[in-house]
Amino acid sequence: MKKTITLPDGTTATGEALRVEASTEPWNDLTIEDGAVIRFKAVVSEVVRLHDEKDPDGNPVYHLKIHNVISLYNPGNQ
Repeated sequence: MKKTITLPDGTTATGEALRVEASTEPWNDLTIEDGAVIRFKAVVSEVVRLHDEKDPDGNPVYHLKIHNVISLYNPGNQ
């Protein structure tokens, strides 16, 4: 499906919205010196392959919509 997106610089680009067929989104664990453990992961909700856009190596450019999921365990010293 054709999709128009707004880029960070305010310009727009068109591309093709693609369905994610498989995904692995592991948790990242950060242990902080106060004993807190922060868990986070990025969840991709949309992928758009931009038309007429290539990176410096000639590869296609993809625009991702990502949501961050964060959890706090063992809040540490308060």
